[in-house]
Amino acid sequence: MTNHAPGGDNTTTYDGREAWIAAADKPQALIMLTGGDLDGARVDATLSFPALLKQDLSKWHAGFPPVTIDDRAVQVVEGTAAGELA
Repeated sequence: MTNHAPGGDNTTTYDGREAWIAAADKPQALIMLTGGDLDGARVDATLSFPALLKQDLSKWHAGFPPVTIDDRAVQVVEGTAAGELA
């Protein structure tokens, strides 16, 4: 995933087991992600290719209070990734 920011591009890569970030504002050219950052990269990758989303998340919840985005009503659906607290 690449995010284009005013200070330069930030690129995160996840290969199914490990993740790295390369960012213009980081002191090193490439940083290996661990812990919660690795979990976040895994979830971001799952959302980019959602074919396995249902299997990767559990404890699905829907029906939160009404939410509006850009004057449109939306339904919030939430799932919990493995290792996260409910």
